[in-house]
Amino acid sequence: MNKFKNIAVYGGGSFGTSLASLAAQNCNNVTLFLRDEEIAKEILHNKTNVKYLGDIKLPAHLQATTNLDIIKNFELIIIAVPSYAFDYSIKLLKTHGISTANTLLIATKGFARNPTELFSDRLKTLLPHSPTAFFAGPNLARELAKNLPASASIASLDIDIVNKIAYNLSSKIFTTNVTSDIVTLQVAGALKNIFAIKSGIDLAREQDGNARAMLIVAALKEIATLSKALSCMQEGGIYY
Repeated sequence: MNKFKNIAVYGGGSFGTSLASLAAQNCNNVTLFLRDEEIAKEILHNKTNVKYLGDIKLPAHLQATTNLDIIKNFELIIIAVPSYAFDYSIKLLKTHGISTANTLLIATKGFARNPTELFSDRLKTLLPHSPTAFFAGPNLARELAKNLPASASIASLDIDIVNKIAYNLSSKIFTTNVTSDIVTLQVAGALKNIFAIKSGIDLAREQDGNARAMLIVAALKEIATLSKALSCMQEGGIYY
C-alpha cells in the first residue's frame, strides 16, 4: 500500500490541529492550513496551539501556513472545519485550485445547509467528481494531540481510497475501521455529541450504570433509524 507523499489539514481549531498531529505520526510532510497568522507562527516556532490545545507539544516536523495557494499540491486534504463553515471552505478551496487530483477526507461533523442534508450529498454539488472519504469517531481532540490510544472509522464508496487513508493514519495506538457505509458514519458523527451531552447531564444528576446503558441503546437505535431514513446501505449497521 502506497503512502501519500504529503497531507494537508484545513482548519486550525482543536480538532484540525489534533488531526494534523495525528497525520504527522505517519507522514513527514504534513501542513496545517489556517486563517490566523499568529497561530500559524506559534505552531511553526513553538510547536504549540495554546488557544485550542494549551501547552500540548505538536510534532517537530508539523508545518503551518495561511497560504492557501499551495494547498492544491497536497495529495490528501483533510477538512476539519465547523459545519456552518463547510460550504464556504469548500468553495474557497476551489478558488485556490483543488481538483480531482486531491483526495478529500471530510472530518467535519454535523449536517449541511438543511437539517438532514449530509455532507456527502452537498459535495455532489460542490465537488461532484473529487475522490472523497469521511472520518468520524468517539475522540477528544486533546487526547489525539497527546498521542493517547484512540480509534476512528473512515468511510468511502471507493474501497481503494478508504483503505489507503486508513493505512496512512493507522498506528499502534490509533486504529481505524473502514466501511463503504458513508451515511451511517456521517449520522453517527453528527449525533454523538448530542448523546455525549445527555450522558454528562445524567452523570451530573448522579444517574448510574442503568441510565447510561439506556442512553447507549437509545442512541444506537436513533442512529440506525435516521441512517435508514437517509438511505443507509446496511440497515442498522453501526461503524464507529
